Amino acid sequence: NRAACLEPVEQVSGYEGSDGVWYYKEVRNTVTNLFIPHLPKGTHVLKYDCYVSRPGTYSLGITSAMSQYTPLITASSKGSEITVIPIK
Repeated sequence: NRAACLEPVEQVSGYEGSDGVWYYKEVRNTVTNLFIPHLPKGTHVLKYDCYVSRPGTYSLGITSAMSQYTPLITASSKGSEITVIPIK
């Protein structure tokens, strides 16, 4: 889940590639889902840019990963908090 103050720069869903991995990015109101058909062995960083709409302190949701065909393979991150300070 995205924090309430964040809006993705790219609002259109579609296929993208990053760090040698191709995936389908689905942009929704409060969340962005990434569907990855093949994830090679190793460490990968997948990211997307967001605009910050207003200052304040916000909660970021957890990130979770699941295998569609092997439900025993899962991963998740802990939630965190961001503070947006206005520039004067």
